[in-house]
Amino acid sequence: MNPKTCITIDVSQGKSHIQGFIGPNHQLSKARTMRHTKQGYQFILTLLDLVKTKSNTIDNPLIIFEYTGIYHKSLEKFLISNNLQYHIVAPLRAAKARNEEIREQKTDARDCLSLSKLFYSNKLGLFNSEDGQYSKLRKLNRFYDVNMKLLVKLKVNFRETLAVIYPCYNKLFSSVYSDESLAFLKLFPHPDYFTKLSSNTILSLLYASWNHLQAWTNKKVKTIIPFINDTISGCNFDDPDISMLLTYIEQIEYYLKQIKRIITEMKELAKELPLYSIVHSLPGIQDILTCKFMAELGDISRFANYKQITAYIGIDPMIRQSGDKDGLHLGISRKGNKRLRTILYLMVSSLTKSNREPNAIKDSYKKRTQKLNPLKPKVASTACANQLVRIIFYMHKTSSTYKYICKQSQTVSTVTLL
Repeated sequence: MNPKTCITIDVSQGKSHIQGFIGPNHQLSKARTMRHTKQGYQFILTLLDLVKTKSNTIDNPLIIFEYTGIYHKSLEKFLISNNLQYHIVAPLRAAKARNEEIREQKTDARDCLSLSKLFYSNKLGLFNSEDGQYSKLRKLNRFYDVNMKLLVKLKVNFRETLAVIYPCYNKLFSSVYSDESLAFLKLFPHPDYFTKLSSNTILSLLYASWNHLQAWTNKKVKTIIPFINDTISGCNFDDPDISMLLTYIEQIEYYLKQIKRIITEMKELAKELPLYSIVHSLPGIQDILTCKFMAELGDISRFANYKQITAYIGIDPMIRQSGDKDGLHLGISRKGNKRLRTILYLMVSSLTKSNREPNAIKDSYKKRTQKLNPLKPKVASTACANQLVRIIFYMHKTSSTYKYICKQSQTVSTVTLL
């Protein structure tokens, strides 16, 4: 890599602006538009040769662009396939470079220039290419979240329609989404379908649909019959509500199977990584939370200390000092991975509510919320989240699992080597 030359690319959807530099503020030409196609990406190779010719060197310039989430993926794939060295800049760092000017003006051409200034001032920051397993894990986690959002929406619409057809149906089964409940609704989507059949026919249909013994089915039918006889449906058996209910059931079953498959794939990937046994050793943290935490955090070894992790999550404290004001205790920055922040709070909640065995987070939360000047629950959870990050980072550095031993009035937090 030539330390005096670079190519900067301002990435956007479907196209990008590209510009070559052979020195600080010494660009070869104005920024040019480049389409995200095979023909468009060939201009990178052309500009690469032009920069080497103008700078009289044989070393390739560094290609710099900003992380955009999804739009830079095809560009990155092209650079990897052509063995070209590149550096992806964090969005916050790129934004800070743009805001250094007195008059803030954002254009695609200025963005290319801002990225070059980071290169020549040695402020690009660290860049670590993502491991393939962590990339797959993160994609599965995002797909899991999408399916969960759709499932939640479906369940709301399903419950609304069910309340019209079967008022007070939630008293009939332990869960309206259980296999027995959904099988019953598919057979009898309206009370009239149930009342038209004989008891023996109903028993045979339910026994074939439910994975239970004959005695259990007989007992359950005895509770269903008085419920159906006492139910007044809010619609007729030929109303659209019936077809809507059956469609909702079909979609709910599909998404439940989809989510179960995604969780299985995430577990298989996560168990191959060393961080899985560390995080899973925390009391109250189950498989899905462990997988989601690992998916959003990525490779923990790329962090030099726990403070970098808290900054990446966005739970690092803000400090704004001015004059007599110390600028401390202002809250968290929230400039980080919001998904990981949510997962971390769920982990803290699981640890504080865990009754299986004591842990440091649970004791710390009680201490912060029950002292003379107690913290508010959200503030205490944030403090515990910072503490949890320190614990996980320490376990990673020492290759150990979590173990918490209480000795009378003293509490000792220890680890067990892997």
